[in-house]
Amino acid sequence: MASALIGWYRPTGVPRLGSKEERREAYGRLLDSSTRAFGFGYQMAHMRREAGGAAN
Repeated sequence: MASALIGWYRPTGVPRLGSKEERREAYGRLLDSSTRAFGFGYQMAHMRREAGGAAN
């Protein structure tokens, strides 16, 4: 149901730039970069936890 609502939603006054393929690639790059950023944050959190455990 949510995907149907999202697919139906078309904001007025917001132009779509680029072709459908260009937008798909841009969203793919955005997803890749956010996944990498999350992964680095996750690694840093575990490194801090391991370093804290070794210091005790």
